[in-house]
Amino acid sequence: MDHPDRGPPAALMDRSTPASFRLWRLALAAVVLAAAALSASWARLVPIFEAPDEDIHFDYVISLLTAGRPLLASEKEVAEMSEVSQYPPYTHPWTWHLELYAQSKEIRFHPKRRAPEGYGTRAFFDEINRRAPRNFLPPLRNPWLITEYPSGYYALAALWLAAWRPVFPELVEIFFATRAFSTLLLAVGLVAIHGTLRELGTPRARALGLTAAVAFFPLTSFVSSYVQPDNLTFAATALSLWAALRTRRRTPAAGGAGRLLATGGALGLLLLAKYHTFLCVALPVIAFLAVEQLRQPRLQRRWLRGALLVLAPVVLLGAFQLWIGSGSSGLRNLTTATSRDKLLAESGGSAGVYTVRATRDALKNFLLTDGVTFKTFWGRFGWLDAPLVIGSPATDEVVDFGLEIAGLTLLALLAVRLQQNATALVRIARAGRRLQALRLLVANPLCNSYLLFAAVLLILYVWTNNGFLAQGRNWFPVLPGLFWAMAFCAPRALASRRAGRWMSRAVLGALLLYAAVGGYWSIRVLEQRYYGPPAPPAGMVGSGATP
Repeated sequence: MDHPDRGPPAALMDRSTPASFRLWRLALAAVVLAAAALSASWARLVPIFEAPDEDIHFDYVISLLTAGRPLLASEKEVAEMSEVSQYPPYTHPWTWHLELYAQSKEIRFHPKRRAPEGYGTRAFFDEINRRAPRNFLPPLRNPWLITEYPSGYYALAALWLAAWRPVFPELVEIFFATRAFSTLLLAVGLVAIHGTLRELGTPRARALGLTAAVAFFPLTSFVSSYVQPDNLTFAATALSLWAALRTRRRTPAAGGAGRLLATGGALGLLLLAKYHTFLCVALPVIAFLAVEQLRQPRLQRRWLRGALLVLAPVVLLGAFQLWIGSGSSGLRNLTTATSRDKLLAESGGSAGVYTVRATRDALKNFLLTDGVTFKTFWGRFGWLDAPLVIGSPATDEVVDFGLEIAGLTLLALLAVRLQQNATALVRIARAGRRLQALRLLVANPLCNSYLLFAAVLLILYVWTNNGFLAQGRNWFPVLPGLFWAMAFCAPRALASRRAGRWMSRAVLGALLLYAAVGGYWSIRVLEQRYYGPPAPPAGMVGSGATP
């Protein structure tokens, strides 16, 4: 795939002075700290459990914390949804207690209802802590998510809480410490993103600009401020790519054992975060490492050693997850077939007609303003009941239309650029330089992982007819690759290199502008949604209907 600039990675050819180098590091630190502060503001403003599925994610974390050990799916009955309730069940008394006092189920999906009176005050939280159950028997059932998602995020969050519990022993402090863990993962991911871009040869200014665009994007602040495993997926994806790209610095004498092991460890964490994201990142990363090994003849003798260093952590952590979920399936949430069967019946049982209809629905969902993924990617928060409105509803409609047109245009340019790259690679291979063509094909795992993720998500959507309820936050782990493809790759499809450079700057500038404007208005949306006066009548809030 494309590199922003030709030649060796910018991190290897940097000739800046020590003072300049320190200045850029300070700028990166400022971006990361400011993004963390914004995420913390969201964590403070959004009431307890007023983020999608936060209650059941916290239920799993707190169950691990109080158990003090891994929970096995086979040792207890797993909590299941009843035919009456529309919500997954809780198993831990602390989750029930928080839900009761925060009134989270009374607020979600009801835009006119606000946070309980006094929420956010010291007295309100002290009352929750005072009435919290102190002594209770272990829950009779395992958390619902133990057979839904891998255990990595929940285990790490429980370890984080165990370290802080002596300092923050009360329930409310434990809850907000769990949210703080997501903010920490954001900071780790942002540093790794910047490192990845520098290893790809991106100049410092553009690398910092794209990192800032990701850092302050409203979706980033939303997801990184609550208890959600996508935060570990985001950090582990960035760490996997950064560690893999840094292996290019190794020599036959040094071997790069530490970097290979770091790559394997990051991939292992990604496996314990989200299975499908692991697949989409692991394949480009392993292909990149294999070709780099093949490129240096003196390293080819170390194939077994290199493969062991990368794959051993993945295998060990994968075995750990198999042990946790033994006898159960962790992919139930991706195999919902009810809507698929309904659409297939409406298509007369024809798989071809069904595929065309489901693909059309997927593209509308992802790319058009009335699609749930489009809305939630660009700004619809909480339980999809807090739409981002920039300025006024009329202004917001104009912004949405502009985003739709820009997205479709950039997607078309990206398709053209991919065709240009494919043609060039075929020409190089036919000229007898197959290894060079292969190396160029796998040289950018950041972009390749995004493209593979987009293909997998489209396939999953069609296969299940959106059985997993696609939303914008599904794309959060690959947000850097998505922005890279749109800002640095798509503009290169233009015939004029000068026009391509200017368009690249314009796209990156537009992303930064949206992050700034959207970030400002998103805070106002949260204040209005949860603490403001009663909402106006339906049809006057935001753009589009609340799902």
